[in-house]
Amino acid sequence: MTMGLVSATLLFVKVIPLGIYVRVACCKLDLPYLGCDDPLCPLAVGEQADCIPTANSAEQRAWCEREYVVWAQGLLDRVPPELGLGHQLTCAPPTYTLLRAIGIIEVVGYVLLFALPRLGAAILSAVMCAALHFHLVHKGDPPQSLILQFTLLTASLLVFFLS
Repeated sequence: MTMGLVSATLLFVKVIPLGIYVRVACCKLDLPYLGCDDPLCPLAVGEQADCIPTANSAEQRAWCEREYVVWAQGLLDRVPPELGLGHQLTCAPPTYTLLRAIGIIEVVGYVLLFALPRLGAAILSAVMCAALHFHLVHKGDPPQSLILQFTLLTASLLVFFLS
C-alpha cells in the first residue's frame, strides 16, 4: 500500500467506524446529543417491548447499575489484596461513577487517535476487549450478536498496526 492510501484508510477508519465511540461516550456522559436523551427501551433490560435498544443514556445507566458493576467488581475481587485494588465500584444515581469513567476513557482514546494514533488505538482496543469479555463471558452472548463490537476491535487494531 502506498503512504497516501494508508493515510486515507486510517482517516476513514478513525472517522467512520471508530467515530461510534463519540456517540457511545456522549451517552455514557449523559450528554443530550445523537439520540442519547431518548427514553429507555424496556427490551434493553430484558422486558417485553416494541422498541429497539440504542445504547442511549437511560439504557447505559440501567446496564451499568445491573450488569457492568457486577462484572467489573467480580474481576477486581480476583486481584490479590496486596495490590490495593480492593475498592467497591459503584454505578448509581446521581453520579454513575463507573459509567462516567468508561465514557471519559473512550473520549480520551478517540482524541488520541488523531494526536498519538497507536496509544489511542491501544486504549480503544482495550475498551473493546473488555466489552467483548463482558458480553461473551459474563453475559454469555453468542459471538454472532456482537458484530459491532468485533468491528470496532478490528478497526482499532487496524489503526494500531498501520500507524
